Amino acid sequence: DIPSTSTTTGTNNNNNTSSAASSSLSNLSSSFSKTNQRRIQEEQDEGRRSVVVTGTQLFRYLYSLGLLVFSVVVVMAALFTGQTAAAEMNIPPVGAFFLFWFLIIWLAMIEGGQGALVGLQPIDKAKYEDTHKKAFKCTTLAHKGDNMERFIVGRQFLVVLLIFLTNMMGSATEGASVLGFSDAAAQVFLGSGLAMILITITLGQLAAQVSAASCMLDFINNYFMLFS
Repeated sequence: DIPSTSTTTGTNNNNNTSSAASSSLSNLSSSFSKTNQRRIQEEQDEGRRSVVVTGTQLFRYLYSLGLLVFSVVVVMAALFTGQTAAAEMNIPPVGAFFLFWFLIIWLAMIEGGQGALVGLQPIDKAKYEDTHKKAFKCTTLAHKGDNMERFIVGRQFLVVLLIFLTNMMGSATEGASVLGFSDAAAQVFLGSGLAMILITITLGQLAAQVSAASCMLDFINNYFMLFS
């Protein structure tokens, strides 16, 4: 009877062990399956969010670009039809056109140039002396003594002057209307100066600052910046 009991007990223990192992394996498989399903669900949610974010950004880019192009067309139309302050000063439309864009480019150069000169202060000039010779001349001049502080102060006055002159070239006269606009639309884009503001800020300031932050050496590697 004793051996029989021992055999039975051993068999029961083996069965219990097998059952526990099987249960543990089943739980592990179930846990893995749930984890895998959760990961797949998260990836699908992330994919949907990515599509939404990408679509939103694309809409913003296209909307901003369209608004900027529209503003340029409106201001140029007013300029060439003699409905700007430049016409009142007897400046020919062609001359006002070239002067307007020269001022915008100059504004962009000093706006981005300041960020580039400030960002290059801690950089060893020997690293780009041979590769960016004009940028080297700019930084050597700007970083000598207190020239950087003088440039920043002088730049503020120059920005004010450039924006003032740009506004003189492109600001619409009272009652100006182009492209068959209604009075309300003309007032919004021309009368309020919204079109001029968008051009000046986007092209003359923000775009230049972003470009200069990414390519500091290349941005100031020209004689125009050295002149400025």
